[in-house]
Amino acid sequence: MIEAIGLSKSYLSPVLKGVTFKAESGRVTCIVGRNGSGKSTLIRILSTSEKPDSGTALIDGTPLEDVKRVREVISVLYDKNYLDAFLRVRDSIEFFISAMEIDRDKVYSLIKNFNLSLYLEKLVFTLSKGTQRKLALTFALSLDRPVSLLDEPTEGLDYESKLLFVREISAHAHDKTILMTTHDAQVVESACEKVMLLQNGQVKPIDVKFIKRVADKYLVVNDGIKSRLVLRDEVNGKIDGFVEIRKPTLLDLIFLRGDEGGE
Repeated sequence: MIEAIGLSKSYLSPVLKGVTFKAESGRVTCIVGRNGSGKSTLIRILSTSEKPDSGTALIDGTPLEDVKRVREVISVLYDKNYLDAFLRVRDSIEFFISAMEIDRDKVYSLIKNFNLSLYLEKLVFTLSKGTQRKLALTFALSLDRPVSLLDEPTEGLDYESKLLFVREISAHAHDKTILMTTHDAQVVESACEKVMLLQNGQVKPIDVKFIKRVADKYLVVNDGIKSRLVLRDEVNGKIDGFVEIRKPTLLDLIFLRGDEGGE
């Protein structure tokens, strides 16, 4: 389990303001939020790569201050792909297997599933950003750690790779704690069992079941300047002045209701 207790962090201005939440073992917990809301900062703090200004967290029962122990119980995927650009993909894989002492078959099974076998002899820097992301994701999912911290794991992935990720992460979460940040509506709707919104420096739980129940009452309309969430009855065939009218995604309902002060 992850338990964050009053985490705060400021740079030029406050980013996190007393963030408190729990992410339970055996399920996928997702934190959503606008760009710049502090999602990556939160992951860096929970992974001990950055210190909070105040507050703490328990990672699988270990205080955040015990850096060595925390790093032994987590696997992390940051928002950037920290790969050696000048290694061949095969050499990068072999180095990872040797350094982390993990199951070779498990790694290469993921390599095959993510269609990375074609790139084994390529230098990492020649790969597209999406392919590099799949390689970094393979490494993170291969580690058998009780806690996984994933920052925007599907960034740059194609549709099929996202589906594979959802299957893998659902199986991975059976007896582990998975906390990921995302703004991918497909992933939120298909993989996230608990959703929280990071907004104005604080985390609040989202009642996903309620939002799904009321989803059919709303449409997203865009007048060319901004998107708004409106009741279907208010549109009532009036399309003049709207550039776009569509069904809302789960993230639309979370973000736009939040922007308008909804719970």
